[in-house]
Amino acid sequence: MLQHEFRTPLSTAITLVAILLKMPLDQAALKQTRIVYSALQLLNNILNGLLDLRSSQQGTFVPKVEVFDPQEVFTLVEDIFKLDAQLAGIQLLFTQVSA
Repeated sequence: MLQHEFRTPLSTAITLVAILLKMPLDQAALKQTRIVYSALQLLNNILNGLLDLRSSQQGTFVPKVEVFDPQEVFTLVEDIFKLDAQLAGIQLLFTQVSA
């Protein structure tokens, strides 16, 4: 099945970065490695969502409920886009509005 062609290399990359996170790194390298790890996890979630969509179309999808921290999601998105902005030489500002 096609999912193994995507999942195996992605799982390998996630595992290697997780191992790297356990090594002694300076603060900058640790932050960047955490961003890579989070981005890979996000990619894995997207892949799983696409595969779930396919299952849904085939009538075999079983939804699951997951608890998440919105602040954690916001921080991840901010970190990923700030890195892209920094590489492009532009300033990116995020504003969080409290309810």
